[in-house]
Amino acid sequence: MPRYCAASGCSGRSGRSSSDSRRKLGFYPFPLENKERLHKWIKNMKRDNWLPTKHQCICSDHFTADSFEWRWGICYLKTHAIPTVFSFPNHQQKKKLCSRYIRRKNVFPREKSETHLEIFGPTAETDAITTSERSESSGRLLNVYLKMRRLNKKKALNLVKELDAFPKVPESYIETSTSGGTVSIIAFTTIALLSTMEFFVYCDTWMKYDYEVDKDFGSKLRINLDITVSMKCHYIGADVLDLAETMVAASEGLKYEPTIFELSPRQRTWQRTLQKIRRKVHEEHSLQDLLFKSAFKGSPTVLPPREDRLSHPHDGCRIHGHLYVNKVAGNFHITVGKAIPHPRGHAHMAALISHDVYNFSHRIDHYSFGEPIPGLINPLDGTEKIAIDHNQMFQYFITIVPTKLNTYKFSADTHQYSVTERERVINHAAGSHGVSGIFIKYDISSLTVTVTEQHMPLGQFLVRLCGIIGGIFSTTGMLHGLVGFLVDVICCRFKLGAYKPKSIPELDGHMNNHSLPISDDFDH
Repeated sequence: MPRYCAASGCSGRSGRSSSDSRRKLGFYPFPLENKERLHKWIKNMKRDNWLPTKHQCICSDHFTADSFEWRWGICYLKTHAIPTVFSFPNHQQKKKLCSRYIRRKNVFPREKSETHLEIFGPTAETDAITTSERSESSGRLLNVYLKMRRLNKKKALNLVKELDAFPKVPESYIETSTSGGTVSIIAFTTIALLSTMEFFVYCDTWMKYDYEVDKDFGSKLRINLDITVSMKCHYIGADVLDLAETMVAASEGLKYEPTIFELSPRQRTWQRTLQKIRRKVHEEHSLQDLLFKSAFKGSPTVLPPREDRLSHPHDGCRIHGHLYVNKVAGNFHITVGKAIPHPRGHAHMAALISHDVYNFSHRIDHYSFGEPIPGLINPLDGTEKIAIDHNQMFQYFITIVPTKLNTYKFSADTHQYSVTERERVINHAAGSHGVSGIFIKYDISSLTVTVTEQHMPLGQFLVRLCGIIGGIFSTTGMLHGLVGFLVDVICCRFKLGAYKPKSIPELDGHMNNHSLPISDDFDH
């Protein structure tokens, strides 16, 4: 939108050059906020009793050269500059004001009749007005304008007050009662209890379980074990055979250590405690979440050393360590004889060992998959089996679920698993065929579980806290009003029953039935 100069007789507009034809015209708005400076501008323009709007400007031709300053190649008008360059022809007279200004006259009322005369043209009376009177009239008009601006602000504030949703009640209209105080105490107590409980929930964390397809097929699976068998180490052998018929010899990561199968009193107490914890974890899944959060802080599930020294020789063999196998289903087994390679799979050298020394009573102190995490309890930890026959087979069927554990303190890739057990006596004559030993057959699930520790956000905690406070106040207020209404209704009924009019006694036959009884002290 083009700009025009508000000075009388000036044809300056935006896009034209200045009077010296060396630069374009600049337009500067009137200083409406500076009353004194605005008065000087209007006085020099000889337009008394006229008030500019915020959209009207004066071009740069009406300022002297020292009224400008150049900064970074841009021309700025000085804050104290006053327009002094004006050309007024002798025949110039005051023009009629536009209809827009006549409408603004109704908004800004002016004093005396000179305003009306000025709008409709000059007269002999207006010519007699002196310069000082014009200045005073312009000042009064500016004061009226500033007052109207303040009135508009007051109207806006009044509108905001009308939108107040929390009006203040004078104290003279407030009435307290014993019942209200009792309800308030109950409400405050309930708010305190629920807020405290909500704070404990905010401080606590929980585990979130997400499931996705396992896409890791090329990695190896680590088996961690610590098993004690009630046979001497040179009689037994342990190895793994997977579905790809790949045999992993026990010598690659397992150690055979002669030991005593019978536990000492301290070791027996440790084992019973471990069995109780394992049963509780199996019954209550929330304990597993607690173990996840406290992992790396709990005591490791390793059998403590013996505190006594027995005189009889070692009768057992402790097999412990770890193996890396292919990530496919397989079979870890401990049986009689050492494993040897065979074109059709593998075999064990058991022909020279007598069946009388067979005793596959065993104790599994630890059995896990993946990265070992101290403090976690696995389903086979603490398992103990006693063989009732020399030729007996123990079978464990395991389903492994890859698990990614992410807590606020650590992250690890481990594996959970579930297990079912079976045991039977080998008797070929009765049709129970097989090989004596301990067989742990495992299969890997196609799903991966991601366990993530989560915490309640602060915003959610604040929203729940506000809900508790507001809900209790609203509920107790409604209950108090309802109980008060019922009490008032019941009490009013009792009062109405207490003040019923008494029945009128029967009158003599000489009196009219419709006549009223006369009291004894009635004055005839």
